[in-house]
Amino acid sequence: MDDSQQIPLTDLQRHWLEHLQACAASGKGIAAYAAEHGLDAKAMYAGKKTLVKKGVLPTTRRRRFARAQ
Repeated sequence: MDDSQQIPLTDLQRHWLEHLQACAASGKGIAAYAAEHGLDAKAMYAGKKTLVKKGVLPTTRRRRFARAQ
C-alpha cells in the first residue's frame, strides 16, 4: 500500500486506511472488526469505498458469475 503515500489523503481517510489495514491483518470482516473496536461499520464501509475510488485500496468485488469451462 505504498501508493497511499503518493496519493494525498485527508486525516479521516488516513484514519480509515489504518483501521482497514488492521482489519485485514486481523482476518475479521469489517462488521466484526468495527463492533470490536467501537466503530460504525457503515462509516468504515464508506471510508473503504472512498479509498478504493482514489486507488489507494484494491477493489474486492467478487465475480457474480463463474466462468464456464
